[in-house]
Amino acid sequence: MKLPTPDKIKIARTDAGLTQTQAADMIYSKLRSWQHWEDGDRKMHPGLFELFTIKIAMNNGRKIMKKQIKDLELWEIDYLVSKAENLLNENLNEYGRLIDILVDGERYSPTTNPSQSWPIIERDRIAVLPSANLDEWVSRQSHRFIFSHGKTSLEAAMRCYVASKFGDEVEL
Repeated sequence: MKLPTPDKIKIARTDAGLTQTQAADMIYSKLRSWQHWEDGDRKMHPGLFELFTIKIAMNNGRKIMKKQIKDLELWEIDYLVSKAENLLNENLNEYGRLIDILVDGERYSPTTNPSQSWPIIERDRIAVLPSANLDEWVSRQSHRFIFSHGKTSLEAAMRCYVASKFGDEVEL
């Protein structure tokens, strides 16, 4: 296999909408190595470039980014809950963007729908209480030291659940 040129490496990354840091993370490399490859200071192994292009294709061109649980949007929390519960049925538009999450034909939104979130809250023993200043809710798992906050009780509980399954930072 032929060595990828610096231009080919940069074009593949920018076409995928990734920063150099995100691209390096995708192939378990350091940012400085990626910069050397794009600058032409060092040669990228063809196997790494192939891994990078395969990962881009597997993600349907969606940008992969790391986010803290506390910074997730509600739809992202819903997506991760459905993924953790093995309920995920993605509906993607022609650009590979998630439009809705459906479970048995119904929109899945445990951050706003108590009938979808309470079974998880009870099963995982998530406690939810109003914060001291009453402007948000605080949740924690009773058997673990995982705490989360949210504007509603369901949001706080589902943030806690996602953190228990994926850690404090997730890739989207």
